[in-house]
Amino acid sequence: MQNEHTQFTLRLNLAHKAWLKHQAEDQNRSVHNFIIGLIEQACRIEPLEIFIHECQSPSGTFFTASVGKYGDDFYEGDDREAAFAAAQAKVKELGLTAKSIRLNNESFNQ
Repeated sequence: MQNEHTQFTLRLNLAHKAWLKHQAEDQNRSVHNFIIGLIEQACRIEPLEIFIHECQSPSGTFFTASVGKYGDDFYEGDDREAAFAAAQAKVKELGLTAKSIRLNNESFNQ
């Protein structure tokens, strides 16, 4: 869901921490809000996409789905509709839009 939040630990060297603190203070923002702003800006430049891979092989067609073109697969199977349903569920889980889904055709035939 789009409004869900998670927490994680970020380790920085002292120079990076000082830079973040300085930049945040310079913009009258908290370090947290400054970091979120940087992440949001990066996401606009390179948005997260969900890929459905339609794979042709000598033994037939199969489908995989992943977060990012080369991410770990969260779906594998021979059902195209199930692959799209899994992608749509992932889009909803991550709070993305349907425009985030990409179809990638691959051939493993020689």
